[in-house]
Amino acid sequence: MTEVNARFAGGFPASEAAGADLTGQLLAGLFKKPVDHDRLQYKPGVCLTKYTETLIVEEGQE
Repeated sequence: MTEVNARFAGGFPASEAAGADLTGQLLAGLFKKPVDHDRLQYKPGVCLTKYTETLIVEEGQE
């Protein structure tokens, strides 16, 4: 492992995939509607994997 970068952006898709209604409850709070904290819960066992690869292209040598 060369880097660990914990940001909200990484946790958001994992939380949403696990069932938490982050967007809906954020909008409810912004528009002064009741926030259902039970909808912020998520099921365990969901993980987020991010894969990044750098390709290097070189012209063939003769």
